Formats: sequence, structure tokens, C-alpha cells
Amino acid sequence: MFFLRLISWIILVGLFCCVIFVKEIGTHILLLLFAAGAFIATYEVCGMFEKKGYRAFKKLSAFFGALSVITVFFLPGEYHLLPTAVFVMICWGKLLFNNGKTELLQKIPVSLGAYLMGFLPIFFLSKIYFYNTAGAGLLLYMVAVTKSGDTFAYVTGMLSNRILKGKNHKIVPSISPKKSWEGTIGGLICSVLISFFLYNYLFKESALLAVVMGIMLFLGGFAGDLSESALKRICGVKDSGAIIPGMGGVYDLLDSFIFNAPLFYFTIYLFYK
Repeated sequence: MFFLRLISWIILVGLFCCVIFVKEIGTHILLLLFAAGAFIATYEVCGMFEKKGYRAFKKLSAFFGALSVITVFFLPGEYHLLPTAVFVMICWGKLLFNNGKTELLQKIPVSLGAYLMGFLPIFFLSKIYFYNTAGAGLLLYMVAVTKSGDTFAYVTGMLSNRILKGKNHKIVPSISPKKSWEGTIGGLICSVLISFFLYNYLFKESALLAVVMGIMLFLGGFAGDLSESALKRICGVKDSGAIIPGMGGVYDLLDSFIFNAPLFYFTIYLFYK
């Protein structure tokens, strides 16, 4: 499992580096990755809901999830909510012509909920990428800090569990039995260090701000990971999908951005000019 996870991680990092550093094709690669990712992530959320008997318009929700992300690449900011508005109107239209089928009263809110939960992380990642001239650097910084903390927490937790012979200190066993204090502390330290070096290299800001951002992004990523774990536990699934070897589904990859992507976008919108 660790070997498959490592191979997937190397491939994903390679693609991400192409997006950031190869300007000629980077935006095109990102468009394909994000559009496909939004479609699959939304479809996976619908699938998890269905495990508990909550049916949804899976393909329609996934289509509008992808369309919402594509809109960020081609249209000005004032049009970015257009797919959401159209999807809501379609749902109202289904109610208007439903011929008294009460199951629509369940499918419509489930579909809208899955749509919002599925596409929003990638939507805000796209918004960060196109945030003025520094967007690519900001995306690199946020993803690197978030994922380095996430990855190092996994590695530190796994190693500490072996060293302590299965007796490392669990932090939230009722939601995620494998997460430990040892892994969390290791991931936090890694996020702060990566934040310190990257933030000062890319943006030339104060060391204190770099440390604060590192802590914020690690805690946001940790909260997103736990939130998706809670959703999977409720739905009775181990992973959101199986499309990424060793990692699970697309939504499993995105979980650390559930809070971080919108949080970081609004932070830079307010404070970074």
C-alpha cells in the first residue's frame, strides 16, 4: 500500500510541477486535471450518499461540478456562479414537472449538497491559480504546505506506531483510528518549516506571518481530513473511490483542501494585494 501510494504521489507531484513551472502547457494540464477531478469528486460524494440510501442525480451533479470549475478558466469572475444558478434552476424545473413523485424531494437536496461538497475545493484551487500575477506561486505555496504536512503526518504516525509497537497516542479514534498525536505534531512541524522557506522565498514577507500561515494551513488540512473521515465512517466506506492507486478516490486526495482552499483564497483576497 505504501509503495502504491508513493508511486501515485510521485506522478501527481510531477504533473503539479508541470502545471506550475511549464507555463506553455501548465494551464491546459490544470484545466484537464481540475475539470476531471471536479466531475469525479462530485460523483464520488453522490456515491457515498447512496451507500446510506440517499439517491442523487449523480451524472448531472458531476457535470455541473466540472462545468463550475471550467467556468473559472474561461469567464470573468462575475460569471463563476452561473453554473450553480443554472443547476438550481434545473432542480426547480424537475420539481415543476415531477408529476407528484415525492422521491425528488430527496434527490434534489442530496444532489445539490453533493455538488457543493464535491466541486468547491477544486473551484477555490482554480480561483487561487488565477489570483492576479502571483496565482501560480500562491497555489504552489498552499498545496506544498498543506500536502507536506499531510504526508509527513502519515509517515510520522506510521513510524511512531512501529517504534511504539502499536501504542502511539491516538488523537480521534472515534473518527480516524490511525491518526496519532505523534503524527499530528510531526505534520505540524513540517508544514511550518515548508511554509517558512517557501513563503519567504516566494513572497519576501515576515517570518512570523510564514509561521502563522503554516499553522493555519496544517490545522485546516487536518480538519478537512477528519471531516471526510467522518463522512466516510457515516456512509460505511473505506475510501471515496479507487481511481488513485494507494490513495483511494479523488475526494480522498482533496480532503485536506475542504477548508484550506476557500480559507486560503479569502485570506489572500483580504490581505494579499
